[in-house]
Amino acid sequence: MIGPLSRREWLAVAVCLPAAAKLVAQEGATFSTGVNVVNVLATVRNGKGEIIRDLTVNDFALEEGGHPQPSTIFPRKPTCR
Repeated sequence: MIGPLSRREWLAVAVCLPAAAKLVAQEGATFSTGVNVVNVLATVRNGKGEIIRDLTVNDFALEEGGHPQPSTIFPRKPTCR
């Protein structure tokens, strides 16, 4: 199941959609795309509801179709207090 699109993904769709529509209008045209990076935002709380701030990439497991996927980018940008 695919989750909701981020603002960046919606912007990419909005920019690419007119060009894609023009290509599809041409006879025999094919349009395809792929995703190389998926942003996953997470807030982890303990049993008291407090945010756990010292998590690292090794504390998470990413899978696609039951297969482990590497996490190549892991910025720590606290957004909650």
